Amino acid sequence: MRTIPALAPSALATALLLGPAGPAAAAQNVTASTGELKRLSIEELMDIEVTSVSRTPETLSSAAAAISVVTNEDIHRSGATTLPEALRGVPGLHVARRNSNSWAVSSRGFSSINSEKLLVLSDTRSIYTPLFSGVQWDVQDYLLQDIERIEVIRGPGASLWGSNAVNGVINITTKHARNTQGTLLSGTLGTEEGSAAVRSGGTFGESGFFRVFGQYSDRGETFHPGTTRSDDWHIGHAGFRADWDAGDSDTMTLQGDVYSAKIGQLAPAVNIIGRVGPTGNLEVEASGGNVLGRWRRQLSSGSDLQVRAYFDSTHRDDPSFHDDLGTFDLEMQHRYVPSARHEIVWGLNYRYTDNTNRGKLIFAVAPEDSQDQLFSGFAQDQIALSDALRFLTGTLGGTVIFGGQSIGFRPMQVWVGTRDGDGMPVELLEPWEVERNDFLARFVARHGSGPHHMTFKVKSLDDALERVRTAGWTPVNIDVSDPEWKEAFLMPKEAHGTVVQLAESHGHPDGRAEMLDHVATNGPNMHPRWWTDPAPPAGAPARLRRVVLRTPVLADAVAFFGEMLEGVVERESAERVDLVWPRGARIGLERRSDVAPGVDRLEVEGLDAEHAVIGTRFVPI
Repeated sequence: MRTIPALAPSALATALLLGPAGPAAAAQNVTASTGELKRLSIEELMDIEVTSVSRTPETLSSAAAAISVVTNEDIHRSGATTLPEALRGVPGLHVARRNSNSWAVSSRGFSSINSEKLLVLSDTRSIYTPLFSGVQWDVQDYLLQDIERIEVIRGPGASLWGSNAVNGVINITTKHARNTQGTLLSGTLGTEEGSAAVRSGGTFGESGFFRVFGQYSDRGETFHPGTTRSDDWHIGHAGFRADWDAGDSDTMTLQGDVYSAKIGQLAPAVNIIGRVGPTGNLEVEASGGNVLGRWRRQLSSGSDLQVRAYFDSTHRDDPSFHDDLGTFDLEMQHRYVPSARHEIVWGLNYRYTDNTNRGKLIFAVAPEDSQDQLFSGFAQDQIALSDALRFLTGTLGGTVIFGGQSIGFRPMQVWVGTRDGDGMPVELLEPWEVERNDFLARFVARHGSGPHHMTFKVKSLDDALERVRTAGWTPVNIDVSDPEWKEAFLMPKEAHGTVVQLAESHGHPDGRAEMLDHVATNGPNMHPRWWTDPAPPAGAPARLRRVVLRTPVLADAVAFFGEMLEGVVERESAERVDLVWPRGARIGLERRSDVAPGVDRLEVEGLDAEHAVIGTRFVPI
């Protein structure tokens, strides 16, 4: 017989249920208060909420991408007055100012005014223009106090966000109208630039919030002795946002902006050798507006549907061309969470663009008018490794030997030991439609996270049950329907604070070395495989030596595990008895009357320090 400690599925479920409240609240507080930000630890700072990586809210520390977050406090402290300047401090992002009104913003070393491989989003609305395959930074005049955060992904994101997201994604997220209540007056004055802004926020109905704002900026020209032309620019910008609840399960957002600008040029935007371009003072007249609506419905605790639509219109009268672009974009996204660590996100997108471009003097576009339709879709299936699995396979160097799916849970067994069989296995149980398993659901509700059961393999379950009943104990949940795996359980009141599983199995390698050789050659047994392969361990594997249990009456515990379950006394004292089984599994029984009986810790050889993982202590020996 051998002992297999199992970690409770409730640990993963409980941690995940508590997670959204904690990180989400932390993210809101981080952007709200300087004092709170300074008091946050490194771990809490990594719990800032981001959405650009997987299209769903997650903590910065768990996002599977190279991502940086610029908070509103970061923008305020930087002294930036324009959006490109606010991006200067982002690692891996290159921001170069060409003149008073022109920037090159790029990622991964590809620096150009035309950064067609970098996708820039404003509340998920693309501000990329096909006019020159880039972003017109001179008309992105945000009221910086209204920006909640800027998420910058350094690396490809095209599979979720579509075209242009090759080298990176910049997603600008503005604040919920709830967080911009009251009146704000803001102004700057200097020798080179000045601005003034006003914002007012209020409420409507029972759960509605709104804000309206207006801003005007006047920025001077750069010193350029080679020309008498000026590149000064002036822009006015006004907009609104409203957020409200449309029922218990529905939330709505409606927002819009309009702007008008006059932008000076030092040189024509288009030059063709051999042709005379525009002369005299060069000035661009630009204007535009957009409106965006978003509806989100919570279908269930693990499912939500989101529909977002926007219309964006831009007008640009340049000395070299005249361009009008209208864009309508409709997107549907569905998120489904079948289990605590499993998330599926999929969606469809439709985009229609109507573009008119007429050249002046030196070039022309054929055809001048074009209409394009783009249909796209995306899907992401994300299965997150639990902290316990990372610990067992990474820190301890364990090997996954089995994984599957059962009624109410998904088990995974990890061997913590050497390839020659020196060690013990640990089983992780992931919740999976736990309401279908009454026994497991009751245990989760009563005990929460921590050790769940210990498995003792027996040659004959019928013989074991006869011994148990003769001793006066009552086995429960007897299942002999599968000839390859028969099982029964003893409850914690009879098994000294832990659940004991008696199991008769067939069709599996008996020896530990044979089992590990089988896994090394064929991979873990899986029915089905639901996890992602963990990273290989950094060093030599540790060895799980024994499971230590607390008991108020040492003699009774020795009788149960020794006489009933055939453990052999390895060493004993007045306060502790260690038992061993023929295949090397070990249990330590300690006399403790100050706490409830049950599993106290797992003792590990080769571990450098004590670790606590989902309610279980792993202690070095």
